[in-house]
Amino acid sequence: MMKYLPYLFLNLSTRRTNSGVIGLNGGKFTVNFFFLMAGITVIEKSISVAKKIIEILKKNLKVVLDQTITPLTAMKPKGGNPNLTKQI
Repeated sequence: MMKYLPYLFLNLSTRRTNSGVIGLNGGKFTVNFFFLMAGITVIEKSISVAKKIIEILKKNLKVVLDQTITPLTAMKPKGGNPNLTKQI
């Protein structure tokens, strides 16, 4: 007896649109790739969205790290031209 359980995704119709022919135990079945391609598209979109989120997080992290307060940036000049009165 042939086991068809692993091949539940096979479409047994004779339609040839978006399909290919494979051999299975001497018989030929047409495979409908619509759901397979739809699944791949969803995965690709998810990866694309994840990459965009990562880029946004990297930009936000860079802004936060660039604005880190150090002892030098915390000092305020006491008057005059701030460029000439920097304390190092």
